[in-house]
Amino acid sequence: MWENVVAACRRCNHYKGDRHLRELGLELRALPYVPNFAEYLALINSGRILGDQMAFLRAQFGRDSRLLH
Repeated sequence: MWENVVAACRRCNHYKGDRHLRELGLELRALPYVPNFAEYLALINSGRILGDQMAFLRAQFGRDSRLLH
């Protein structure tokens, strides 16, 4: 499931349509990756996690997590 998930604004998504990025000369800004469970919880609950809850989750992020930067 996560291998085919990329976020884009409505305008860019409409422009891309069903074409491959290379057909349009576009590149991804970051490669997609599968988040671990703690990262997933942080992503789906953005803005609703209390500080101590986020500290707990961050401790479980991988050391190369994109959410730490």
